[in-house]
Amino acid sequence: MFFLVMMATPVIAAASTVTGVMAESQFTDNVQISVRSSNGKVIEAFCDMAHRSLCKDAWFVADKDDVRHLKKSMIGRKVTLRYEAEKAGSRLEGPDPDDVFNFVKDLRFPK
Repeated sequence: MFFLVMMATPVIAAASTVTGVMAESQFTDNVQISVRSSNGKVIEAFCDMAHRSLCKDAWFVADKDDVRHLKKSMIGRKVTLRYEAEKAGSRLEGPDPDDVFNFVKDLRFPK
């Protein structure tokens, strides 16, 4: 029985870290960034803009359709991202509060 309960409970992983470059990202409602690691894997993580986000509005520009894109000056910039899979709660518009997504926990631009 315990095994069945554990299988039905969504797993929320511990924080993970990736070093790579900022990659093109676009969104309308929920701010997110993408980081491409040296092996080509792309990690997407949402920014919690309501609670002291490490992401900056100034990194993005909106097009004529109000879709926001990462500025060209940010694409390819080296970054270390620490992210964690968490329930969306009330942080994202659209998804169910119990849906699990990656969220930015730390973001650094090495020199």
